[in-house]
Amino acid sequence: ADSVGIGGSLVRGDIKPQAAARVALLFFAIAVLLGAYISFETSWWVAVIGSVSMAVGYFYTGDPLPIAYTPFGELFSGIFMGSIIIGISYFIQTMTLTVGAVLISLPITIFVAGILLTNNIRDVDGDKANGRNTFAILVGRKKATTTLAGMFIVAYLLTGLYIIMGILPLVSMVIFISAPKANSVVTKLRGKTEAAQMMPAMAAVGETHAIYGALLSLSLFVQLLF
Repeated sequence: ADSVGIGGSLVRGDIKPQAAARVALLFFAIAVLLGAYISFETSWWVAVIGSVSMAVGYFYTGDPLPIAYTPFGELFSGIFMGSIIIGISYFIQTMTLTVGAVLISLPITIFVAGILLTNNIRDVDGDKANGRNTFAILVGRKKATTTLAGMFIVAYLLTGLYIIMGILPLVSMVIFISAPKANSVVTKLRGKTEAAQMMPAMAAVGETHAIYGALLSLSLFVQLLF
């Protein structure tokens, strides 16, 4: 209840845990039905990947050892909410998966992981008190922030490399408009020790991911048109 940011309806007592669990299971059931239809229309490999993804979704906070309580949260969230989502979306629309599609997904994977790392840097003290052992706790706020900065640098270096290699079109240079926003995330984190002080960084990292993704999509759409 004393967490910084949005505590959520469960914390506020608006929804009982049992009701939240039932809604979650309902959404899983809907996902299974949609996944079965998509698999029938494309390939049953979609069902295999979807099943693994759902398992990760459950065990992210589910017993016996929640992924969110380990140093690997960023890795799992980045891969499954980045490369896996992009790859499986690409596959069901083209019935193939190219090296280029996988490579282009990597910066998105990094930014998704960056969202969680920023969140965990902010929540170091609270997570420690709740028995978590996140990457930010393991290395400390300062080194975690440096790691975040390095992740952003790698994402933009990959983008530039893809343009040089022709994997992305020249118009994708527009993506670098988002770089100052990424830099602002690190600036808003450095030297801060109070969770409330780092809330602006949470907003900035989400905006960075959204702007990068939108500009990437726009540049690919422009390439398709011209």
